[in-house]
Amino acid sequence: MASALLKRGAVTGLDDGQRDAMISHLEAALDADPRLPEAHYALAGVLASRGDLPGAARNYATAAKLKPNFAQAVNNLGVVLVNQGEIEQAIESFQEAVRLRPDYAEAQANLDKAREVKRQNKTRK
Repeated sequence: MASALLKRGAVTGLDDGQRDAMISHLEAALDADPRLPEAHYALAGVLASRGDLPGAARNYATAAKLKPNFAQAVNNLGVVLVNQGEIEQAIESFQEAVRLRPDYAEAQANLDKAREVKRQNKTRK
Protein backbone atom coordinates (compact mmCIF):
# COMPACT_ATOMS: atom_id res chain seq x y z
CA MET A 1 0.00 0.00 0.00
CA ALA A 2 2.75 2.49 0.89
CA SER A 3 4.46 2.02 -2.48
CA ALA A 4 1.20 2.85 -4.25
CA LEU A 5 0.89 5.99 -2.15
CA LEU A 6 4.44 6.97 -2.99
CA LYS A 7 3.74 6.62 -6.70
CA ARG A 8 0.46 8.52 -6.43
CA GLY A 9 2.08 11.47 -4.72
CA ALA A 10 -0.87 13.85 -5.06
CA VAL A 11 -2.64 14.80 -1.86
CA THR A 12 -5.02 17.46 -3.15
CA GLY A 13 -8.70 16.64 -3.16
CA LEU A 14 -8.45 14.12 -0.33
CA ASP A 15 -10.67 14.23 2.70
CA ASP A 16 -9.29 14.10 6.24
CA GLY A 17 -9.93 10.37 6.53
CA GLN A 18 -7.94 9.67 3.38
CA ARG A 19 -5.12 11.91 4.58
CA ASP A 20 -5.11 10.13 7.94
CA ALA A 21 -4.89 6.77 6.16
CA MET A 22 -2.01 8.00 4.01
CA ILE A 23 -0.18 9.29 7.07
CA SER A 24 -0.65 5.95 8.83
CA HIS A 25 0.63 3.97 5.85
CA LEU A 26 3.59 6.25 5.28
CA GLU A 27 4.53 6.25 8.95
CA ALA A 28 4.36 2.44 8.92
CA ALA A 29 6.66 2.37 5.89
CA LEU A 30 9.07 4.69 7.68
CA ASP A 31 8.92 2.61 10.85
CA ALA A 32 9.99 -0.36 8.75
CA ASP A 33 12.73 1.61 6.96
CA PRO A 34 13.34 5.24 7.93
CA ARG A 35 15.80 5.63 5.05
CA LEU A 36 13.13 5.96 2.34
CA PRO A 37 13.41 9.49 0.93
CA GLU A 38 10.27 9.08 -1.19
CA ALA A 39 8.24 8.14 1.88
CA HIS A 40 9.48 11.22 3.76
CA TYR A 41 8.66 13.32 0.68
CA ALA A 42 5.15 11.91 0.39
CA LEU A 43 4.53 12.28 4.13
CA ALA A 44 5.70 15.89 3.96
CA GLY A 45 3.18 16.60 1.22
CA VAL A 46 0.31 15.14 3.23
CA LEU A 47 1.39 16.99 6.37
CA ALA A 48 1.64 20.27 4.45
CA SER A 49 -1.86 19.75 3.05
CA ARG A 50 -3.13 19.42 6.63
CA GLY A 51 -1.32 22.59 7.73
CA ASP A 52 1.41 20.81 9.71
CA LEU A 53 4.20 22.96 8.31
CA PRO A 54 6.84 22.01 10.92
CA GLY A 55 6.21 18.31 10.22
CA ALA A 56 6.31 18.94 6.48
CA ALA A 57 9.59 20.86 6.77
CA ARG A 58 11.19 18.08 8.83
CA ASN A 59 10.20 15.43 6.32
CA TYR A 60 11.23 17.42 3.24
CA ALA A 61 14.59 18.11 4.91
CA THR A 62 15.00 14.43 5.76
CA ALA A 63 14.15 13.41 2.19
CA ALA A 64 16.77 15.83 0.87
CA LYS A 65 19.36 14.59 3.35
CA LEU A 66 18.72 10.95 2.42
CA LYS A 67 18.77 11.71 -1.31
CA PRO A 68 21.11 14.69 -1.79
CA ASN A 69 20.08 15.30 -5.42
CA PHE A 70 16.34 15.42 -4.60
CA ALA A 71 15.67 18.89 -6.01
CA GLN A 72 11.89 18.59 -5.61
CA ALA A 73 12.23 17.97 -1.88
CA VAL A 74 14.58 20.95 -1.51
CA ASN A 75 12.21 23.18 -3.50
CA ASN A 76 9.17 22.07 -1.50
CA LEU A 77 11.09 22.67 1.72
CA GLY A 78 11.58 26.23 0.50
CA VAL A 79 7.85 26.60 -0.13
CA VAL A 80 7.09 25.46 3.41
CA LEU A 81 9.73 27.82 4.81
CA VAL A 82 8.17 30.76 2.94
CA ASN A 83 4.81 29.85 4.46
CA GLN A 84 6.46 29.84 7.88
CA GLY A 85 7.93 33.28 7.27
CA GLU A 86 11.51 31.96 7.05
CA ILE A 87 12.38 33.84 3.86
CA GLU A 88 16.19 33.67 4.17
CA GLN A 89 16.13 29.91 4.68
CA ALA A 90 13.64 29.54 1.85
CA ILE A 91 15.93 31.45 -0.50
CA GLU A 92 18.77 29.09 0.43
CA SER A 93 16.55 26.09 -0.32
CA PHE A 94 15.46 27.46 -3.68
CA GLN A 95 19.06 28.28 -4.59
CA GLU A 96 20.07 24.73 -3.74
CA ALA A 97 17.21 23.28 -5.80
CA VAL A 98 18.29 25.36 -8.80
CA ARG A 99 21.91 24.32 -8.23
CA LEU A 100 20.85 20.68 -8.23
CA ARG A 101 18.70 21.11 -11.34
CA PRO A 102 19.54 24.25 -13.29
CA ASP A 103 16.56 23.68 -15.61
CA TYR A 104 14.09 23.52 -12.70
CA ALA A 105 11.81 26.41 -13.71
CA GLU A 106 9.50 26.07 -10.70
CA ALA A 107 12.40 26.38 -8.25
CA GLN A 108 13.76 29.39 -10.15
CA ALA A 109 10.33 31.05 -10.08
CA ASN A 110 10.05 30.35 -6.35
CA LEU A 111 13.52 31.81 -5.81
CA ASP A 112 12.58 34.95 -7.71
CA LYS A 113 9.34 35.33 -5.69
CA ALA A 114 11.15 34.78 -2.37
CA ARG A 115 13.75 37.40 -3.28
CA GLU A 116 10.93 39.82 -4.10
CA VAL A 117 9.28 39.14 -0.72
CA LYS A 118 12.62 39.80 0.96
CA ARG A 119 12.99 43.13 -0.92
CA GLN A 120 9.43 44.13 0.02
CA ASN A 121 10.05 43.27 3.66
CA LYS A 122 13.18 45.46 3.69
CA THR A 123 11.33 48.45 2.25
CA ARG A 124 8.60 48.14 4.92
CA LYS A 125 11.07 48.38 7.79
